[in-house]
Amino acid sequence: MWNTCIGLAMTLATASADAASFTFKIDPTANDAREVPLYVDDATLTSVIPSLQQGDVRMTTCINRNVTPAQGYIEFAPTPTGPHRANANRLLCTVADPGHLDCSEQSEDERKVVFDEDPSTYFRLGNATDLDTALAIARAFDRGEVDFPDGNRSMVERLPPREIAAQGDHFLVSFGDCGCSREVEVTRRQVANRWIVSAKITKQLCF
Repeated sequence: MWNTCIGLAMTLATASADAASFTFKIDPTANDAREVPLYVDDATLTSVIPSLQQGDVRMTTCINRNVTPAQGYIEFAPTPTGPHRANANRLLCTVADPGHLDCSEQSEDERKVVFDEDPSTYFRLGNATDLDTALAIARAFDRGEVDFPDGNRSMVERLPPREIAAQGDHFLVSFGDCGCSREVEVTRRQVANRWIVSAKITKQLCF
């Protein structure tokens, strides 16, 4: 078990209208090592959800109790499908009533993600975005090789990238975890060929 969060549910995509949906009885005894609710045990989820297999590792349980109904996601480790590519295994879930959890799979297109070396650090690739360039940007953030002229590095340095998308002559990099979501704009600096955050954080949301 990697992480269990009770906070803001930051999803990579909303559930498709035709996504398969499943209802589970909430198990009040299912908790992680810190006694934080898992809602449904892994054996139950992997035995029912078609995209999951027995033995898949749960990475995160993130249910936002600050909204009604409480909702969020349960995420298992992604399934690699080729070099730098994988299928995400994220279930979008809602506490339908005090005793039941409704979960749906993402569509096949929504599940398609990319990664550098570790599949668990995957992110979505924006439309018409070059994979090699996106990986170079992700590596630059990971290695601290991005320039922050306005000094806001701390706002994103602990958040994993969730999407990198080309937008004309710059890129939008979205970061997020169970509690926060932020987006920055980056361009390639001509001097020393480094990436630079070319605009202040354009979007941010934290609970």
